Amino acid sequence: MPIHHAWAFLAAAAFVILVPGPATLLVAGEAQRGRRGAALTTLGIVLGDVVLIALSAAGVAALVARWSGVADALTAAGGLYVIYLGARMWRPPVAGAA
Repeated sequence: MPIHHAWAFLAAAAFVILVPGPATLLVAGEAQRGRRGAALTTLGIVLGDVVLIALSAAGVAALVARWSGVADALTAAGGLYVIYLGARMWRPPVAGAA
């Protein structure tokens, strides 16, 4: 790799690392409510990253690329889950729930 490509890569990597992303903003929002929530949120983010890294190492991306039906099913399942989460937000809270 030519050196000017390496410098461009390093600049882009530094930008991505330094700019707060949605996970950082989520943890900051939870930290306003308390340390426990921020710690649990951080733990959830880290566990999610570990699962994604493990799936990548296992070659799941190659399987999904080979069988496009699997990718479509995962996309549909993810969309349905987001709809479910949105519907739960619209429902009134259950009486007596903490």
